[in-house]
Amino acid sequence: MRALLLSAVLTTCAAAQAEPTREGDRVFQKNCARCHGAQADGDTAIAKVVKPPPPNLRRSSLSDAQIKQIVVQGGEGVGRSPIMPNWGFQLSTEEIDAVVAYVIGLKEGLGGVKSASRSQ
Repeated sequence: MRALLLSAVLTTCAAAQAEPTREGDRVFQKNCARCHGAQADGDTAIAKVVKPPPPNLRRSSLSDAQIKQIVVQGGEGVGRSPIMPNWGFQLSTEEIDAVVAYVIGLKEGLGGVKSASRSQ
């Protein structure tokens, strides 16, 4: 009985952790991929014409708090590129948290959720 209960708890925890990643992927693809790329590697047509180009988020050295601050305040709000929009008024707190978790997962190698908009 304990093993069954433990298994159910672990399954629930795993599902809860996976959901923000899926939601983060959805928010990222809808709002961020145009500039940062569907793979978050910064390899986009926009990156070839704007200065500075959107960074490769998979190689970001920014802390979790810095990533969230940039998403909420936009690039200009934190002394970075004014091209990066301020998403603090456009996305819900849940969406912001989900996309930040997704980006953190990408840079840690954990955010490998495939979306329909990405090549398989």
